[in-house]
Amino acid sequence: ITVSIISFSSYFLLFTHTILNLLHHIIRYAIRREKGLVRDPKTGLPGPNRPGRYTELADELVTKYGRVGQKALKGWYDYDRKIGKGRAPIPSKEVEQHIAKYASAFRKKNMLPSPPKKLSKEEIVNRILFPLVNEGFKILEENIAQRPSDIDVIYLYGYGWPNWRGGPMFWADNEVKLPTLLRTLEDLHRQHPDTIYFVPSKLLRKCVDMGIGVGEYYERGLNKQSDKDKQVALSKL
Repeated sequence: ITVSIISFSSYFLLFTHTILNLLHHIIRYAIRREKGLVRDPKTGLPGPNRPGRYTELADELVTKYGRVGQKALKGWYDYDRKIGKGRAPIPSKEVEQHIAKYASAFRKKNMLPSPPKKLSKEEIVNRILFPLVNEGFKILEENIAQRPSDIDVIYLYGYGWPNWRGGPMFWADNEVKLPTLLRTLEDLHRQHPDTIYFVPSKLLRKCVDMGIGVGEYYERGLNKQSDKDKQVALSKL
């Protein structure tokens, strides 16, 4: 995964490592606990709101191994105060063994292919970043952001997204192309029907049906028009 994200942007990888490994595990664990997903530490029972497809891999990194993040010198990676001021990620054998244990259990239940499927760098990047872009579409649907460029600016200046790729929404419009994004998400959702992150947003489908990018959709003010008005506007293109 690390090598694949480096192929997309080494700076984006470095920045996300810095953000996600500070206190990432304990914060994400607290969010999952608040949502009723994690196992009750007193009764040992699974969370009442846990979906059918759920893995306790990340939960156990916190509860069993105390891998709460960079501050504890161990999260998904190990850290050493003598190396890179304690911020340089070091591959962890403990985490590798933990993941291997879960992978083996999943294969016995036919939840993972056996032998393991080898993914290309492009496939790995798509599985990580396409759901991120899809969430951007959902944020626009819910009017949390006013326009796609708002999301792009946040990722460019707040999360180290590579500026030559223009932000996730611009990247989807101009490099990936929305039909490819939609088709890939649909394929992934068929493979993993219980994973909500692969469910394509309605706005993404609408843009593909209209044959325009999400940037153009907002530039033309189609987000503020009725479906009938949108068809009239598109007929004049």
